[in-house]
Amino acid sequence: MRWKYVLIVVILLLSCISALGARDAVITVTPLQDHISFGESALFQVRITNLERVQQKFSLYSLQSRGWNIDPQPLSDKIIVLPVGDTYTTKIRAQPITKYEPGIYYVAFSIDSDNGKSQELSLKVYLGPEKPIEYLPMIRATLDLDTLVNPGESIAATLFLENQNALDLSGLAVKIQSSVPEFNQVFPVALPPLDQKTVEFTLTPNKHLQPKDYKLFFVFEHEGQTIKVLEQELTVATLVPEFDVAADEDTIFFKTRSKITITNSGNVLNTQEARAPVSFFASLFTTSGGSFKTYKGQRYLVWEVSLKPGESITVESVTNYRLIFYVVVIVLLLAGFYSAVQAPVAIKKKE
Repeated sequence: MRWKYVLIVVILLLSCISALGARDAVITVTPLQDHISFGESALFQVRITNLERVQQKFSLYSLQSRGWNIDPQPLSDKIIVLPVGDTYTTKIRAQPITKYEPGIYYVAFSIDSDNGKSQELSLKVYLGPEKPIEYLPMIRATLDLDTLVNPGESIAATLFLENQNALDLSGLAVKIQSSVPEFNQVFPVALPPLDQKTVEFTLTPNKHLQPKDYKLFFVFEHEGQTIKVLEQELTVATLVPEFDVAADEDTIFFKTRSKITITNSGNVLNTQEARAPVSFFASLFTTSGGSFKTYKGQRYLVWEVSLKPGESITVESVTNYRLIFYVVVIVLLLAGFYSAVQAPVAIKKKE
């Protein structure tokens, strides 16, 4: 009979051992970023499923404090409460704080449940050589635009860019700098690694811009640092058009007063004869500070003026027909008087 009691005791012990060895949770680890260099952090995804028939509290921690910072992300996930059958996903961040040699490292991390069971995780990290702090990009830039500029006319330009480096230049800024304020501008360009991009833009100079050579500087900046400067020279052409002449007339009782505005729309100091058309008859009754000249059969009132680029002056002329009116009135009055005086007087005889 004693062997029966021994058998029962053995069966009970095996049952207890089996119960103690049963898992209370399923934990899976997935590496998200396990190839790093010093100064970077490895990242792992941890998925926990509660297999118990009661709510469980899980504690996440690491005893490997030397040389590494190991924490869940967010830090509030150091304690996780899971209802029956629920699953929760968090992240574990592992960052080396000691400059280890490049190689493979296993970082220990533990997850304990409130029923006293613990599971050890071994996070595999590939530590590569330290990357250089400064990594200068390589950009090839080609500019296509007409270097001879007519003042007041827009210039269509095209900039071809190629990122010849693996560095991401999404935050690239292109600055155009010049002594001409109208040319200065800034525009962003996103240039991914080894990518090419075409940028089109317009430059519009002032129509009175002095004719000479100007330099444009295309400055390429990334994260506040100048990485390339492209220089381009433009030549502004000389513009010498005829002066613009505009007249504003005001007529009161056979007398016309004209205000004539003369403007130099070119980009250099210029001396010209500004002309306002006038009929031959009107020129007989017109006074001004100018003179009368005939060009190709047309009579003009002419002023010789010197004007700077964009400068205007106003001159006046007066055409007065009142004298003709007065003469006509006087002639009509005299004719009427003469007719009245010379009228024949009829005399009749009485029979």
